[in-house]
Amino acid sequence: MKNEPVFNPYAAPQADLTQPVPLNVEATRRHLLKHEASIKSVGTLYFLGGIVLLFSGVSVFAVNAPEPLVGVLLFAIGILQLWLAVGLRKLKRVVRIPTMVLAAIGLIGFPVGTIISAYILYLLGSQKGVQVFSDEYAEVIAATPHIKYRSSKLIIVLLILIVAVIAIALASAFL
Repeated sequence: MKNEPVFNPYAAPQADLTQPVPLNVEATRRHLLKHEASIKSVGTLYFLGGIVLLFSGVSVFAVNAPEPLVGVLLFAIGILQLWLAVGLRKLKRVVRIPTMVLAAIGLIGFPVGTIISAYILYLLGSQKGVQVFSDEYAEVIAATPHIKYRSSKLIIVLLILIVAVIAIALASAFL
């Protein structure tokens, strides 16, 4: 009787901490899904910028500019942006730091470049950004392929309007 432990109803609960706590992958994915989608949209933005820079670099050579170094620089930055874009879309950890460096340089472009670059730095440098690029989150994505990000209808309508305005502006510039 003396070796038997006494039950204390006011004692703190005892947990077996040697067993790993199961991760609720769906809750984790839903918690970080909007941040993941924002990072992937930055990848799309970098893809579009990379295409523009590639064409700009080629056009410098096409017009026989006196400074071909400008064309080489534009072409090289375009290739860099395309590589970063693919990595961001696939959430590859290796592109996180180079993207942050490029975004830090983009802070110089006041006011629009500063705002966009600051947002990119927030996305990649925040705790959620670190989690999205982690190996554990890659496992969460692999375990939850059925969870997809859905844009709101308002955003889709605004995007269509912006594309239409750009298309009309380009059409009027060439006519």
